[in-house]
Amino acid sequence: MWTIKQILAGIKALFIVVGCCGCCSLAAAESATAPATASANAYVYRIACDDNFPPLSFFHNGELMGLDVEILQAVAQEAGFDYTLQALPFDVIVPRLVAGRLDGAIAGLSILENRKEILDFSDGYLSCGLAAVARVQDEISRLVDLKDKRGAVKKGTLSSLFAEVDGQNLNLQLHYYDSSDQMARAVMSGKADFYLEDYPVAAYMVNSGLYPGLELALPRVNGVHDYGFAVAKGKQQELLEKFNYGLHLIEKSGEYERLVKKYLGEKPQR
Repeated sequence: MWTIKQILAGIKALFIVVGCCGCCSLAAAESATAPATASANAYVYRIACDDNFPPLSFFHNGELMGLDVEILQAVAQEAGFDYTLQALPFDVIVPRLVAGRLDGAIAGLSILENRKEILDFSDGYLSCGLAAVARVQDEISRLVDLKDKRGAVKKGTLSSLFAEVDGQNLNLQLHYYDSSDQMARAVMSGKADFYLEDYPVAAYMVNSGLYPGLELALPRVNGVHDYGFAVAKGKQQELLEKFNYGLHLIEKSGEYERLVKKYLGEKPQR
């Protein structure tokens, strides 16, 4: 259950305004229906992304960038809606959605059954699974190699859910962190033996050169899941419709594939 402390933790988050007014393309397939376009007095949706989740959303030289950021921008341009984008710690995003303080979120949110109890999701926009990152010298190459080890996980994410439930047979000693960077540095310093993170993020971090001595020990530790754009259960259904419509258009135009290749260096896996 989300605590008041977790919800209040987002107050200090940086607020970034992104104008993305545009008109809907009429070139959609028969299965897609164009939602209403934006007007001069259109509602400006309040949308959040993770403030430190490279390559999906992160700050570089003071600029917010990443795959989630650019997908949202492209989708909004095609579907014709305006929004403000808030970069927030991951663990405050869902509580703010549920409380009505946000209209939507694109934050590497995996489409999970337990989340569907409080959130509605768009079509999946990226497929991935969990990966384990460890020090090169530790020679972890199989899931059983994690048994009895100290694992770093991020609060409120699929990594913590997997470790707490599916990882029980491994007798893991779990340490909780607020960001991917904190988890990586805990492994580098010897405070943890490995950390669990979504594959695109783990691969990006290992290949960035910012975390020497770490390797992608287990590229897949569980099944594949999809990321989805999220709104509160039963709320902002028009925004959800617009997102799906815009996503369809950027997939058809090739813009989606271009963005995925830009940040992940590979073709989309859908």
